[in-house]
Amino acid sequence: MTATRIALWIACLAALILMPASAIAQQSSNVILHSQLDDYVQYNDVWGYTAPNGDEYALLGTTTGLSVVNVTAPASPYETGFLPGATSTWRDIKTYGSYAYVTNESSGGMAIVDLADPENPVHVGTYAGFNTAHNLYIDEARALCLIAGSNLSSGGVRILSLANPLSPAPVGNWETEYCHDVVSLGDRLYASAIYAARIYVVDISDPSSPSTIASQGNYPNAFTHNAWMTADNNFVMTTDETNGASCRMWDVSALPTITQASSYRPNPTTIPHNAHIDGNLAIISHYTIGVRIVDISDPYNIAEAGYYDTFPENDGGSFDGCWGVFPFFGSNPNLMAASDMSHGLLMLEYVANGGHVAGTVTQAGSPGTLIEGALVAVQETGVSTTTSVDGTYEIFDAAGSVNLSVSAFGYVSQVLPVTIVAGSVVTEDVALVPVSSGSVSGIVMDSALSPLPDATVEVLGTPLITMTDGSGAYSFPVVPEGMQTVRAWAFGSNAMDASANVVNGATLTLDFELEDAPVALDFEAGAAGWGASSTASKGKWALGNPEPTNGGQTQTGDDHTPAPGVNAWITGLLAGISVGWGDVDGGETVLTSDTYSLAGMQDVRVRYHRWYVSGYSTNPTTDFFTAEVSADGGGSWTVVENTDLANPSWEVVDFALEDFVAPSDLTRFRFTARDTGDGSITEAGIDDFTIYQVTAAPATGVAVLPGEAVDPDLEPAFPNPFRAGQNTTLRFTMPADGHLSAGVYDVAGRRVRLLRNGASDAGVHALRWDGRTDGGVPAPAGVYFVRTKTESTERSRKVLLLR
Repeated sequence: MTATRIALWIACLAALILMPASAIAQQSSNVILHSQLDDYVQYNDVWGYTAPNGDEYALLGTTTGLSVVNVTAPASPYETGFLPGATSTWRDIKTYGSYAYVTNESSGGMAIVDLADPENPVHVGTYAGFNTAHNLYIDEARALCLIAGSNLSSGGVRILSLANPLSPAPVGNWETEYCHDVVSLGDRLYASAIYAARIYVVDISDPSSPSTIASQGNYPNAFTHNAWMTADNNFVMTTDETNGASCRMWDVSALPTITQASSYRPNPTTIPHNAHIDGNLAIISHYTIGVRIVDISDPYNIAEAGYYDTFPENDGGSFDGCWGVFPFFGSNPNLMAASDMSHGLLMLEYVANGGHVAGTVTQAGSPGTLIEGALVAVQETGVSTTTSVDGTYEIFDAAGSVNLSVSAFGYVSQVLPVTIVAGSVVTEDVALVPVSSGSVSGIVMDSALSPLPDATVEVLGTPLITMTDGSGAYSFPVVPEGMQTVRAWAFGSNAMDASANVVNGATLTLDFELEDAPVALDFEAGAAGWGASSTASKGKWALGNPEPTNGGQTQTGDDHTPAPGVNAWITGLLAGISVGWGDVDGGETVLTSDTYSLAGMQDVRVRYHRWYVSGYSTNPTTDFFTAEVSADGGGSWTVVENTDLANPSWEVVDFALEDFVAPSDLTRFRFTARDTGDGSITEAGIDDFTIYQVTAAPATGVAVLPGEAVDPDLEPAFPNPFRAGQNTTLRFTMPADGHLSAGVYDVAGRRVRLLRNGASDAGVHALRWDGRTDGGVPAPAGVYFVRTKTESTERSRKVLLLR
């Protein structure tokens, strides 16, 4: 990028920082949001591709590469591949046949990506005839690739032949002015000369000798950024990348005469970026106010038809928000893929005659119980939303009769017929019936039967997750009826899964005895076998107590291990407190683990906490953090994660080892933090590394209703009643050698105290309770049940605690 262009950008940004943002407006009109995918930090342009089998893809530019996303089901997009490229704020993508061509303004020329198998995109070549370029357009009918804003000559238009798609060949150029964008139809090329503030029309009937036909400039706010023509080549819309500029329709049917037909200006502040024309609609990426759709069926009287604000944080005149929109999907002419610089890929659909359905979702029989996070969806289209904290929702879709599905965890789903009325809001309140449920509680212990505080317990496949208290106890008061799997895990231990048959209205007790994990490193006592190497000038991995920078927002001042833990692996350890003082610079630093013997182990998982920050303030993230695993002692490596998602907090990473390599006796791990871009601030950390297994509980829990029948094998308590400070004793006959669990429960079925849990001999045993909870706190006065459980029997007796 030239010094002149840098100066222009700095001047624009400085002026915009001083401008107050306008009030944030309604987010959408006549546009449906199908989905949003936001996996990276910063984005730029977007294009589309349709595979021979009809599947559709969005090609999403990021500052660090190209993301290929399957959008065949617009409500459920997924990334099929990411192809790293030179770090650049600007990236443009177009397609020809089964290839994508990608330019950037940093380095490396034009990348060529093979999309023959778009589920596995591959970088197959590079055109090195230029180093950088701002934009490109492909004339598919003539197999021409038009390059705008390259580093060659004045940065005009370079014309390449794609007769061999893998080997583009230069055939001509037009270098009258620097061009920010270029597009063509037939023998006519439209060049947007942003710094000349002018649109040029160029004859390319002979691509080797382009000639200027006409140009138009000197209009208000001229800073011609982009142009797009109608299908008949009679009109062109231009955008001017400056505050308050209009999007103008030009009549070019009688060249060399160019006449303004009409214009569109949504407000006097915001900045238009790119426009595309599809049939009778112009689709404009309009920075902070998002996607704007303009009806151009009468080019002399164009009017707004709909919009979606992709950047609701700010509707002012800044270079934030929507970068590009691709509206040319064959399956649905109203479907659009929009790229927002901060918010990623948004799949949108224009609906000319739509209406709203709105209402409140509550619990049936308890209208005051508002349900937050309920999923409300139109079954026919997949358009959906979730209820807010006050239980309300509003959804927009095409007019007509539809089925509205409403679902929430812990409730019976409903499907309601609704008629959406164009231009109106239909009210549909919904009362969901709670599902039949019971409760699950218990205690988590280590291999020595000591309670484990802060252990994680979750009901798999549900949002239910909790931590044990200081006595190792946990509780889920409401769990849906039926077979559930409950998992318990704690640092330093293997995880354990228990099958739970949850019975309506019953309390199910599940205890866990967790075995020690094969590897558990909090790095407080060092890290035998771990080591660091570095090609960076500073910021090498080191083990110690982190020093905070930028108030702990760039490098943390705390390790992840709970107190009294202090140590972690950190880049730039003890380097000072100024941002950039000790971050990774000019290379990469690699942390490599010891070698671990894991051969023959089943269900092996790896878990660690990671700190990673790249970029600072207005600087974009430019570098990836990489984690890898090797099954041959470091001879070869498999990538586990490769991310540029900077986040100033400790994040957990947990994965199944078998998803990447088979467990072996030569298993190693390594973590790489790097600084390879311009102006990046990179800091990283690793802490609480563990290799663990998931085992099955030896027995399932049994649901018990409070006060159910007792058995004479468990003798009555004595004394009973008894007072706090005394002991009450019960004698229990163990029918055979085996496992004995005994505890005290309140009338709601919650465990109060664990009396015994482990192997016991056959014969008579004495069980004593001193009236205290597992935490050593005196239990409240009242009725309690002492319950015993063996592999074959379960018994209970009632006791009364007095004060």
